[in-house]
Amino acid sequence: MDFDMVDTGINVLPSKSLECKNLLSTKKFPDDVTKLVDDELRKGYLIGPFTKPPFDTYRISPIGIVEGKYSKKKRLILDLSAPHNNDEHHSINDLINKEDYSLTYVRIDDAINIIKSLGIKSQLCKCDVTDAFKLIPVHNSLWRFYGLKWNDMYYFYTRLAFGCRSSPKIFDTLSVAICWILQNNYGLRHVLHLLDDFLLINNPYVDATRNMNTMLYVFNSLKIPLSAHKTVGPSTSLEYLGIILDSMHMIAKLPDEKLVRIKDILYSYLNRRSCTKREMLSLLGHLNYACKVIIPGRSFVSYLLTLAHSVKELYHHVTITKGCRDDMAMWFKFLSQWNEEIVTCLQCGFFNHDYMDLTFQTACVLAFYGFLRCNEFTCRTVFDPDSNLCVSDINFVSECEVTVNLKATKTDIFRQGIIISLFKIEGVVCPYKLLSQLMSVRLNLNAKQNDSFLVEETGKPLSRNYFISKLKTILIALGYSDKDYSGHSFRSGASGAATSAGSQGIEDSMIQTLGRWKSDCFKRYIRTFPGTIL
Repeated sequence: MDFDMVDTGINVLPSKSLECKNLLSTKKFPDDVTKLVDDELRKGYLIGPFTKPPFDTYRISPIGIVEGKYSKKKRLILDLSAPHNNDEHHSINDLINKEDYSLTYVRIDDAINIIKSLGIKSQLCKCDVTDAFKLIPVHNSLWRFYGLKWNDMYYFYTRLAFGCRSSPKIFDTLSVAICWILQNNYGLRHVLHLLDDFLLINNPYVDATRNMNTMLYVFNSLKIPLSAHKTVGPSTSLEYLGIILDSMHMIAKLPDEKLVRIKDILYSYLNRRSCTKREMLSLLGHLNYACKVIIPGRSFVSYLLTLAHSVKELYHHVTITKGCRDDMAMWFKFLSQWNEEIVTCLQCGFFNHDYMDLTFQTACVLAFYGFLRCNEFTCRTVFDPDSNLCVSDINFVSECEVTVNLKATKTDIFRQGIIISLFKIEGVVCPYKLLSQLMSVRLNLNAKQNDSFLVEETGKPLSRNYFISKLKTILIALGYSDKDYSGHSFRSGASGAATSAGSQGIEDSMIQTLGRWKSDCFKRYIRTFPGTIL
């Protein structure tokens, strides 16, 4: 496909010529620079070499080598942000309006939401455009401002340069057009892209292979080259935007190699007394990446971020305090135990009903934080407002505290009632927030004060059998044995409230009070993992 030459958005064309020195990385990898420049020339992305520039006014920007941190792949960059702090000569990027070329990128949540809507066993396909930016020709009047110099010879880019402020936005217009063609001309509704990275999500009941071939046909017809080793699918599991999407088990998780890498980096910090701001920000970059799927981890980055910004310069040191180590240790625990266990389907919707997603999640969180027995928030047979959980039993006493009135419990033989206080906490899994959201929904549905607080999609009170059945269904979908868990697991299982409280150093007497145990039998419910003894 032949593309029209584009304007790269330079508002005021430079009136004077300027030559900048190359970056130090070119001295470190001179052979690689030579090879990469020759490759660009061979592919027709550069004109040259010239012994002197063929333009009266021109700009030579620094070139450098960027090496992939883990892949070690080397890439040639044109530093169009140079020169820096020069009042006479503005950089090419400074001459391009940032607002005109801002871009909103697709998120992993967008893919997850589509998979949620299509259901289990959705078929996934992906492909990646080769040399993406270089497909777009630059208007020939602008070639002179995209020059480089190597081995005393001059070259000028005739295609979008990697390093130009406007390149991502300009290329994205092509990607948007491709998506429009696939969706409107070929009926492939669920296509996402992040610049040159395309994802096609198919209904589990359609011919996904045919749809994949259709997508490849469109790219081939437009003469847009694709990377063979990055063309994958159809499959129920593949990596997209660095996250593994698995529609068979309805989970999103970190790839194993990235999980190990982040754990190794974290471990290296646990025994250090200090680090530079640059190092701390690098660590935070890894943790923020992991937060895409390890949702609870978001509550354990704010302290590290505050610490990183407590000093001004990147080379300044920050002290790794006990609080800092505690957050890192919690992250290490998340990465060791949570990546496979996180119930992404609850965050994205397991039931085909938003109300039931909220109800089930609220029931689980209420059971965990309230140390509840299953029959304390469900009903066995007929709902009884004198003993079962009603709308009136949930009271928001302040902006950060909610109380739950249990009218009948196993240990309250005289039916005096027990008040449990729950509080607003940081993070997504907040009992106060969920109870507040569900209460708003219930009241909007005209629920009366003596109606059941937790109800099924049919409007019937949440029964014990229904709750246990759905819990087992979710566990099986996640690849776990439903025999290892029960309604009692939120209170006293291996991952239950008692074990979690014990692992955080809470005294036995407090655990006994929180769980309303009359004897010390609760101690046998507290599981000790080998890692806590080290």
